[in-house]
Amino acid sequence: MPSAEDTPRGVTDGASSIPTSDDTFPETTRTGSTEVVVGADNTLQRLPSVPVDASGQRNLQPGNSVGEVQQAISSASPGDVVTIADGTYRGNLAFNSSGGTATQIVIRPANEGKAVWEDGSFEITGSHIIIVGLTITSDNANFLRISEQARDIRISSFTFDNVGSGDDGSSTGIIRIESDPSSPPGIPTQNSPPVAIDRHIFIDGNTFNRPRNTVLWVNHGNRGINFVHNKIHGPHEISGGETEALKFGYGTGLFEQADSRIAFNTITDWSGLPYVIGIKMSGVAIVANLIGQGRVE
Repeated sequence: MPSAEDTPRGVTDGASSIPTSDDTFPETTRTGSTEVVVGADNTLQRLPSVPVDASGQRNLQPGNSVGEVQQAISSASPGDVVTIADGTYRGNLAFNSSGGTATQIVIRPANEGKAVWEDGSFEITGSHIIIVGLTITSDNANFLRISEQARDIRISSFTFDNVGSGDDGSSTGIIRIESDPSSPPGIPTQNSPPVAIDRHIFIDGNTFNRPRNTVLWVNHGNRGINFVHNKIHGPHEISGGETEALKFGYGTGLFEQADSRIAFNTITDWSGLPYVIGIKMSGVAIVANLIGQGRVE
């Protein structure tokens, strides 16, 4: 049975908040003295679920058009919940409003798995946002981009089915986290490093089925990226020379301190080239994952 020590620091049972930036990452869970519990099915040390309802929150319920959903998101205030109606949607969304440290904006479906995004893309430029429980089938590369100064983001309990364009994984992803806009252009060097930005992003509890782009592509300069308790099921449908499942950086990044974690994930039936996970940024911890085949750089 999990004990109080199994709850991540800074979080109480049932809370909807993202762990504070002082939280590192839960330690590897052990049974007895030898067995290490790993992979996405490990139920210990998970982030708390987002509650269906919460006192004091305003629940915005737009109609089932992309325009109405966008209007609700753009008008949301700290603590608001935007509930997306069941249906199939085609179009782009901009998550451009910001919540507060303890009053995040929550975007969720009325019924998990019943709000399906089959075309278009998402871009997050606001902060203190939780998006949970959507189903994505879009064939667009870089479907979900986190850009500008956006931080304190949680992407949780999504299902991504055959998402992506099939492009080479060297520069495209299903979830792509961009550099700070003021970073120098081109490949980072020690004399021209990227601008560091503390994102404090949690991508947890998601399922990626037969991805058609690299699942997570993180550009240089980003810190505090936590990819945890996710399931990635291949085979992938990516063409070109690079078919990593996860990719952090594209050039020398040994002078960076990413302070990021890839932990308790399950990656099955993925034959990645040249790696299943490619890390070109220092300070990325890879902890207690189940990887069916391939190698990690």
